[in-house]
Amino acid sequence: MPKKPLANPIPEDFSLVPWAAVQIVAEVMTDALKDHDRDGWRKLPRREHVSRAARHLALYFVNGSDEELRHAVCRALMALET
Repeated sequence: MPKKPLANPIPEDFSLVPWAAVQIVAEVMTDALKDHDRDGWRKLPRREHVSRAARHLALYFVNGSDEELRHAVCRALMALET
């Protein structure tokens, strides 16, 4: 008797993830290790990450710097993780 296929344990479609953007996040976070502890961001509350993300977005709107946008995305992801 053939075995029944297992249900997909991860139903999300990871082909939808913008992997180039994920790489940018990894680059920003790796670069931050020059000045910050590896897991220091985990000690901050979600509200702080959201506040810092908003600051980076505001700076992005003012000066159009992709660097600010990259940092805003990192902070938003950190907020989701905390």
